[in-house]
Amino acid sequence: MLQVLTTPRVDNAIVTDPGFAPFIGECLGRFSRGDWGKLSEPDREANRRAELTGAQVLAAYPLPDHLAHHRGHSDSKASLWVAKNPGHTGGPPVFTVLFPGEY
Repeated sequence: MLQVLTTPRVDNAIVTDPGFAPFIGECLGRFSRGDWGKLSEPDREANRRAELTGAQVLAAYPLPDHLAHHRGHSDSKASLWVAKNPGHTGGPPVFTVLFPGEY
């Protein structure tokens, strides 16, 4: 079973913008296919190693123009992050959806 957590700012975006939840679904789909979005090559390499060891994997997806207003004033980039963390005691991984300023 897939466990997805969202931060309060992401929750607010879901409630106030009907296009935001589908975008999250697209990001999770991309993540499941190994597409981690817009990352530097060192970050991609870190993710490849993390996939092998079970450590945290982080993805960054640019927000489409019609959703970019959700980025907030403190974020330097209009993007949404997805972090996959190992589950507790061998359980399934936990995915957290957040904005860069919430990390």
